[in-house]
Amino acid sequence: MTDTKNITNNLRDLREERGIKQKFIAEQLGISPNYYSQIENGHRRPQVEQLLKLRDLFSVSLDEIFLNNKSRNAITRKNKLSRRYVNESINKNVRWAKLNDYRKQRRSKILT
Repeated sequence: MTDTKNITNNLRDLREERGIKQKFIAEQLGISPNYYSQIENGHRRPQVEQLLKLRDLFSVSLDEIFLNNKSRNAITRKNKLSRRYVNESINKNVRWAKLNDYRKQRRSKILT
């Protein structure tokens, strides 16, 4: 699959996953809906400025726009695992903090 095909497929997938219309994307990019449709269909290449705006609009990395689906899925899986690890670490720290607070309260009651 060519790079352009990856980009066009990924842009379409990202837009459809979010339930966004082409017209809205075109307005955000400052181009006509027809022009954006041509980008998604592979008849026109997106300009760098447009890709940067799309990256921000979809809240993804440029890798997720440029790479094929297999690579995108690997990145997404890695990001999900990272977020899960961070959330688990935070939850663990919160539990430890609560336990320490409980222990301090128990000690102060015992001493008084």
